[in-house]
Amino acid sequence: MPETTFRWAPQTIVDQLLHKGFPEIIRELRDWVAIPSVSDPEKAAPGAPFGPEAGRMLDAFIRTAEKWGFTTTYKHPDGYYAYAEVGTGKQIIDIPGHGDVVDAGNPADWDNGDPWKLETKTLPDGTVVFVGRGV
Repeated sequence: MPETTFRWAPQTIVDQLLHKGFPEIIRELRDWVAIPSVSDPEKAAPGAPFGPEAGRMLDAFIRTAEKWGFTTTYKHPDGYYAYAEVGTGKQIIDIPGHGDVVDAGNPADWDNGDPWKLETKTLPDGTVVFVGRGV
């Protein structure tokens, strides 16, 4: 039986992600986690209905998507959500997102004491996970 290769995304994006490497992906994620994008409608502004930090997070998402080669990016004009996509037809990656998170609570309750700092944690079974607000 011939081997079948399934491609859920255009190979160029997959190649780019692999060649650019995991460290670059982690840097982007670290930058995102550092944005304290707690939903704060009392500080709503044009284009940022959940507050300025949530709007900043959507802008960071769009910049990252464009940098990584996603061909379509969209931020709702009123700032409610954004998405990025690449590919056509049945071979497409679509990433929808919002920029706000709920309050992180007491920082002392976080293992690292800082919900806005991306860190890794090793679980008892040896699995390494990322810890940070919004991750």
